[in-house]
Amino acid sequence: MYFPNLSQYLQAHPVLGYLAVFVAMIFEGDLFLFTAAFLTHQGFFDPYKMLVTLFSGSICGDLLWYWLGLKLNGSSRFTAFAGKIAAPFDEHLIQRPLHTIFISKFIYGVHHAILVRAGMLRIRLDRFLRIDISAIGAWVLIVGGLGFVSSYSFDRMRHSIKFIEFGLLAVFVVFLVISYLISYEAKKKL
Repeated sequence: MYFPNLSQYLQAHPVLGYLAVFVAMIFEGDLFLFTAAFLTHQGFFDPYKMLVTLFSGSICGDLLWYWLGLKLNGSSRFTAFAGKIAAPFDEHLIQRPLHTIFISKFIYGVHHAILVRAGMLRIRLDRFLRIDISAIGAWVLIVGGLGFVSSYSFDRMRHSIKFIEFGLLAVFVVFLVISYLISYEAKKKL
């Protein structure tokens, strides 16, 4: 483990770590899923407990957005906004809900609108849950797997991180010099 303060905190209060991930999964998925998988591989969390936390947080979050669509249908600016974003996907949501919900998980800003729209369209709850659980399973495997693998790469690259930092700094300096030269030449031509 390479994060001593985080490590000490999570060892002292492990339940708070799982609770934070659970709540984060309700409102924002990809970033926290990736981070949780990364930290799980680093040894901060138990893999099985984290898997349960990720699934339950995602399901609760998706149910919350679905419920908002059911309850606030047409009665708020929020549902009007969600409807405006997701309405073009209505046909897909009705005919191919698994594909639509699964793909929307990878499109930032669209997923919650799709879930609200599913509630607005009154897709049956049992059908929605079956579809959503399948989509969450595949999504957790893909994004969580990427986080887990990235952690492995981090372990291996940790020794060469100084060289990577200097390389990024050099690229940044070259970018600044090129930008300056281009703007200098452009001003000269004016």
